[in-house]
Amino acid sequence: MSFIKSYKRYIFLFLILYTIIHFIHGGIYQPLIINKTKFTQINEESLPLYEFLYNNKTIELTNPRQYGPVFFFIMLPFMSIFNEKSYMSIILFIVAQITMLFSFYIIYNLLFRNIKGGLFYLFLIWFNFNPLYYNMGTKAPEFWEILFISIALYFIIDKREYISGTTITLATLIKILPVVYFYYFLLRKWNAFFWGTLSMIIMLSISWFVFGYNMGLYYLYFIITRPLGQVTFVQAFYENITIKATITKIFAGFKMKYTLEEVMSRELGLFEGYSFVFNEHNAFLINTIYTLILICGLLFFAWVCFKLNQNKKSELILFGLISITMILFSPHSSWEYTVLLLPAFAIALYFLITDKLNTILKSLFCLSYIFLGVPIPMKIFVHLLPLNYLNNIFCNNIFDLSESYKAYGFPTIGLIAIYLFFIILALKNIKSQKISKK
Repeated sequence: MSFIKSYKRYIFLFLILYTIIHFIHGGIYQPLIINKTKFTQINEESLPLYEFLYNNKTIELTNPRQYGPVFFFIMLPFMSIFNEKSYMSIILFIVAQITMLFSFYIIYNLLFRNIKGGLFYLFLIWFNFNPLYYNMGTKAPEFWEILFISIALYFIIDKREYISGTTITLATLIKILPVVYFYYFLLRKWNAFFWGTLSMIIMLSISWFVFGYNMGLYYLYFIITRPLGQVTFVQAFYENITIKATITKIFAGFKMKYTLEEVMSRELGLFEGYSFVFNEHNAFLINTIYTLILICGLLFFAWVCFKLNQNKKSELILFGLISITMILFSPHSSWEYTVLLLPAFAIALYFLITDKLNTILKSLFCLSYIFLGVPIPMKIFVHLLPLNYLNNIFCNNIFDLSESYKAYGFPTIGLIAIYLFFIILALKNIKSQKISKK
């Protein structure tokens, strides 16, 4: 017995030490030393704001993934004060760390404070989730969104839904993906839906006054309608891990459009050079299949909303399910965007600890966390997958192994696994409600 206790203690200490080293390397050393001045995407998306501030130009909407007004409002004081790239990078790093750690605290306080060992378990899954460190390296605004999403979840459970609606609006107007939560509000939380809609109108009106027409109410129309065509932005791009992208890759036979030599000789851009073969004659069929799957997913969510009682567990399940829907059914999402699912993974962990879940649910959680979170170093993980074999089969010489991991849909397997986890969990709770009524 003493041997077993000692054995468990060593495992515990190893996991703690591994996670701390992971955080120091990925969360501090990489972003501050290796990628000291790297905040590429923020820099690109801030260009309209830069032109507005320093060249007195009107903000134009030409980018189909243009970040929103709240992003501009947050960046405005930083860009006004800090022009030096290294200073800006440090400021954005500090903001990313604060928002990420505050999100962790909110989720811990909501779900794990009264669970024995809760802090340890949350610490493990949160700080070994590799997309977190990818985003930390680029100082990405996804951390700002995680904070607002975490606050929204907290106040849904706390029954102050007007705050939840407002914070989801703030997250939506950084990057558009969290707009999906409004579907949950519409079906289940009318108070949150009302306050979210009202705050959306107010925020866009203020933005219109400050930044001009394109950052007002028109922004929402522009950014939501971009993905509605049969052929959408970066649909065949190798990093796209959504259902629609996966269908597109299957129709392409996982064959890349160009070889590495062609990309280099023609000096092709990233989105053009690193996309799968896409026959526009298949666009209607691909879009039809995707639309049918999307409708089924949305109808199932509506049915679950109708069936589940109003209680803490039900709201947690629905919040987790709509969070996965946000990424999986989006026209475009990359692996790094899955950092937005940290609250959903925390919810899944909460149920694993507090409920007696079966082996299938435990397996789905582990499968999902392995393929999405990649808790071991990526350079080791990719060598455990048959990626070279797949590159040879499909005659693709354009990828390194980490790019192959995304291109062949391994993160999508993780997304589908965690989606199935919440589906089965929802059905299990609906069944238990029926039994308790008898």
